Amino acid sequence: MSPIDASDQQHARIRMLAHLAGVMVCDAGAEPCRLVVAEAGGSITLPMHRDLDEAGHWSFAAPQEMDPAIELSLESVIGSDDLPDPDEIEADRWLAYHGSTPPKCCLVSLAVSFARYADHDGRTHVAEDVLTPNPLRAHVPVLCKLLNADKAKLAGACARHTGVRPESPVAVGVDEWGVHVRAAFDVLRLGFKEAAMDEAAARERIGEVLGG
Repeated sequence: MSPIDASDQQHARIRMLAHLAGVMVCDAGAEPCRLVVAEAGGSITLPMHRDLDEAGHWSFAAPQEMDPAIELSLESVIGSDDLPDPDEIEADRWLAYHGSTPPKCCLVSLAVSFARYADHDGRTHVAEDVLTPNPLRAHVPVLCKLLNADKAKLAGACARHTGVRPESPVAVGVDEWGVHVRAAFDVLRLGFKEAAMDEAAARERIGEVLGG
């Protein structure tokens, strides 16, 4: 196993942000699951089936359990005996990304103790502290407005980057490594070539993504 270093953390965060849909696994069973990463860092928000909420430890594999691009080891947020509800902002973000919660599920907030992924050479890497704050969180509304100003151009960008051209794309999130676009049945990821750590850089990266 490769040693943990800054590049591992960076690559793990990029993969985590690119794969919001996967499988939640614990001793009690497995369920399909979709998540969002808290803008302020420190936690993820996801729906928890009532049959899985007492497991005490969970893992999330995306996009699928058998051949995951990223695996997250999940645990209750430090200091919480019960699974805490996400704050209202994060609950609203999850709904904006993914729609209504599945039956018999409620939204919870979990911590990521570590992330694991394999590189192109098959070597396994482990990274901690992948839930860093989104440096663009104060600018997300205006950046999403910029992306949504021309839906035809946004749909074209989705087609170029993902092979899917949604009829009614809606940009719902922007972080330092890319854009999340809600389509009819999924959330598409339009990645940046370089990190954007401030609004000016994000506008430049968005221009590149849109082909402007």
